[in-house]
Amino acid sequence: MDMKDVLCMNTGEGESSYLLNSKFTNVTAIKSIPTLKRAIESLFKEESPPFEHLLNVADLGCASGSTSNTIMPTVVQTVVNKCRELNHKIPEFQFYLNDLPSNDFNTLFKGLNGFVGSGGEEFENTSCLVMGAP
Repeated sequence: MDMKDVLCMNTGEGESSYLLNSKFTNVTAIKSIPTLKRAIESLFKEESPPFEHLLNVADLGCASGSTSNTIMPTVVQTVVNKCRELNHKIPEFQFYLNDLPSNDFNTLFKGLNGFVGSGGEEFENTSCLVMGAP
């Protein structure tokens, strides 16, 4: 049996799917939000952040759970708020969601609908591109 078959998550939205059985990873992601925010804010310690027009973010091992939907809005919100506070131009965001080729990217992208609509007016003029990269 190939290693990629052993490490593969159950696809779809059924009872045994990773989507419905990834609560531990989601709780861990939520608990890491303060650390993530501090890491992002540390990018603004210089006169200008290391990204002026574009911020690339990679989620390595994204699977098909809700963890990415927890992390991506946190990244965008933290950067947007800090840019506004310091009068910097808000960059375009590019998220690369990476996992094994057998990952259920369809379910992952269906879950992004909540992320796209979660910013409301706060992110109205924020460009955010998301790509699945097996």
